[in-house]
Amino acid sequence: MTIENWLMIAMIIGTIVAPTLANFIQFRANHPKEAPEANQPKNLIQRIGARLMRFFQSLWWGVGGPLVFIAYNIYIISGELRKTAPITRGDIVLISESVAAVLFFLSNMTVNIMQRSIGSLGESILKQCATIETLSNTIKTVDETVDLKIKILALPKPSEADSDKPPLGRLRKMLNAINDVFRKSN
Repeated sequence: MTIENWLMIAMIIGTIVAPTLANFIQFRANHPKEAPEANQPKNLIQRIGARLMRFFQSLWWGVGGPLVFIAYNIYIISGELRKTAPITRGDIVLISESVAAVLFFLSNMTVNIMQRSIGSLGESILKQCATIETLSNTIKTVDETVDLKIKILALPKPSEADSDKPPLGRLRKMLNAINDVFRKSN
């Protein structure tokens, strides 16, 4: 086959492929990729990092992880102590490293549990402070209301000299006294 024949085949393939490719590109341009929500991680590494952070902050890592390592190191220590061969320097190093690892993981687990309990204690103290503040505001409001009622009840009773006055005059005098009490309290 000559070059002209190959060019003819390429043109035929091009005329078949070009419209299909144009339709595909047009479809992609008209349907953009949906963006994730603002609070969601955008790419894979952010999602993986978020999962790892949640795992490292969970109880599985704080308490469960050290327990697994402690069991493994106790297994190593028991295996070394069961040997009937003479103890070598390598055995001593392995036993001492395992004992140190057990102590480290025990102390790490204890500190982690203490940190979690102190954090939850802090949260409960904050909730209690908010509750106490609401309660004290309620008590202040009730106290002010009781003081106001005591002042109103302590108003002078109408005297007998006022009994000859019409009832509206006595009522007006009491309302003025109540208004004076309100003005003084505010």
